[in-house]
Amino acid sequence: MSRFVDNNHEKVIEGILSYYYSKIQGDYIPAILNEGSLFSPDGFVNDDLYIKLIAVKKETHIRNTWMLHNLSSSKENGSFNFIVEYKYLRKNIFGIHPDLLCDSSVSLCKQEDDNVLTLEFLDASHKINGDRILKYRDNNVLINFPFIHNFSDKADFSFDYEYDLFIEIEYRTFNDNLLPIKTGPIEFRNGFVDLSYESNDAGKNNGVNKLYWLRATIKLETNKIISCKDNNNELKISVVDLETRNIRKLNPDNFDDDMHAGLIVFSNEAVNFIKKYYYFYDLYLIPKISNIQSCLIDVLDDCVVFWEGEFNSNLPFELKKEIQKYNLVSVKEHIISDAMYRSQLLAQWDIYKYLLPNQQLGRQMLAHYRDVCFEQGIDFYPPRSENEYSVFIEKFFKATGLDINGLHISKENKEKLKNILLRKYVFQSAKDMYINYQGLCLLFLRELGFNSEQE
Repeated sequence: MSRFVDNNHEKVIEGILSYYYSKIQGDYIPAILNEGSLFSPDGFVNDDLYIKLIAVKKETHIRNTWMLHNLSSSKENGSFNFIVEYKYLRKNIFGIHPDLLCDSSVSLCKQEDDNVLTLEFLDASHKINGDRILKYRDNNVLINFPFIHNFSDKADFSFDYEYDLFIEIEYRTFNDNLLPIKTGPIEFRNGFVDLSYESNDAGKNNGVNKLYWLRATIKLETNKIISCKDNNNELKISVVDLETRNIRKLNPDNFDDDMHAGLIVFSNEAVNFIKKYYYFYDLYLIPKISNIQSCLIDVLDDCVVFWEGEFNSNLPFELKKEIQKYNLVSVKEHIISDAMYRSQLLAQWDIYKYLLPNQQLGRQMLAHYRDVCFEQGIDFYPPRSENEYSVFIEKFFKATGLDINGLHISKENKEKLKNILLRKYVFQSAKDMYINYQGLCLLFLRELGFNSEQE
């Protein structure tokens, strides 16, 4: 641990703050930083630093330091410790303040260790597995900054106020060679410092007499925390603004496209990653796994397109990270299909006849064969290889009970379909396969008694 002692208490505070910011690890900031033996039964050790994170009601005038007892769940004028102590299996364990547990974004999980409560933060980034709220590292407790930032700028649940983030510091070191500019209680910017420099018998074993003892309650700079964080969770996504057709950065706060709608274009290389999480049906992605939402998607000849609000609101964060490298930043025109345009911009409800045959078939299968479709894992994204095409046909026959011999088509077409199913037919081009696939979807609609013009 670094030594922070100096005649100028402002330099000491700045040094401790810089040290605190240096301990930020990605999305995690220190909630308890414990270096030395400040609370050890063994007594003083030279250079002891202890820092705890607290929430202070905005506009509070700090008149003393260490406003809150260490690890206490009590409140002082609305302020509280972020980290408190609980009993777990008769052992003391670190956890978040009880009021924080009221938030719906907090999930209690199966306990993983006996140092901190195992809690997940289910936030708006829509991660399939939420981030741990607390982490225990080298006798220190780290807390998820997006989680506490969530509480620092809003009044919600049992919170009556908005809060600022403060740290409460205690630092002790033995040193006989100082002439502090000032000691005693000192107002310090938006906080408070209490400094003593006196003889102390505890230091005599080290041949030193005087103890420099600083306690402080100091406001943190949120912008500084953000600048110290790495940006692993920042998405590098470009959006086509629907109104201007200009390319702009993703607006992560757009959840509905009501005011500033945008379209996000990805190359078809993103499809394999999307298929890990979803099935393609009509204009929707249908989740393969629990805890994620269905999502609108437009499938065009050489790309797939999301609405910005749907992308932000529904796609799991893990998928967004995987496909961001396939984001197309130069495609601005012809990025919305007729069916999508009519349903989302003209608010037409009868869009069925504007869907492509595979989308019509997907829509009907979802309505009438939903469970068996999911059981078979049927996906209606156009096949990109003879093998994919064969697998689709095989699954479709199993789901519906159709077979080649019962289809109302010519003998030649039955033979061709049989060869496709047996992976013996080679298409001349991807376009040739696509046209054949759409024709087969029309055939399946007819064979199952569905009208391709109306639902």
